[in-house]
Amino acid sequence: MRPGVTKGFVRLTVVAAIVVGTVVVISLVFGLLAHVAALRAISTGFYLVSALLLALGFFHGVRPPVRVDGGGRSLSGGMFGLLFSTGTVRGATPDEHRDSRVSAALFIGLALLMVVLGGVLDPAHRVL
Repeated sequence: MRPGVTKGFVRLTVVAAIVVGTVVVISLVFGLLAHVAALRAISTGFYLVSALLLALGFFHGVRPPVRVDGGGRSLSGGMFGLLFSTGTVRGATPDEHRDSRVSAALFIGLALLMVVLGGVLDPAHRVL
C-alpha cells in the first residue's frame, strides 16, 4: 500500500474507534439512568447514532453545486450555506465537490458500522 493510503486507513480507524467509544460510554450512562440492560442500551445507542449519521451523510451528499462567497452571516462551509447567507453565489470547485462526496461516504460508512454493531449486540434480535 502507498503511505498516504495507510495513513488514511489509520485515521479512519481512529475516527471509528472514537465514535464507537463515545457511543458506548454515552449509551451506558443513559442505560444506567433508565435502568436498561447494558447491551440493550448500547445497541439502541448505535441505532440512534446510525440514523443521525445516515441523515447527515444524505444531506451532506446532496449539497447543491453552488457555494456562497462573502456576506456577513454566510455559512458557506456548512451544508445549509445557501439558506442563511447574504453573499454572492458561485460554482463549487472540484475540491469542494470531492469533499462533499468523501464526507458523505464517511458519514454513511460510519452509520453502516453502527448498524452492524447494534445488530450484533442487540439482545432482543440476535444476529449471530
